[in-house]
Amino acid sequence: MTEDHFYFDTIFMDPRYRTDPEFQEFPLAESVSDCAKRMIPYWQKVIVPQMKEGKSVIISSHKLTITGLMYYLSGV
Repeated sequence: MTEDHFYFDTIFMDPRYRTDPEFQEFPLAESVSDCAKRMIPYWQKVIVPQMKEGKSVIISSHKLTITGLMYYLSGV
């Protein structure tokens, strides 16, 4: 995302990100690998235990996260 992107100001001026990360550290894009790094621990600690308890789990997400999950589950 560049500074001329329609949502640049909306994202970069969001008060939730006022102190962290620093402007220079703020990610301008995200890869499947980035999504997977955040999602896999949640999968292992929250979703898998619920499935082992026999609960039905619905996962709704965007393409990158689901792609990362599919890569993880298929061993890619």
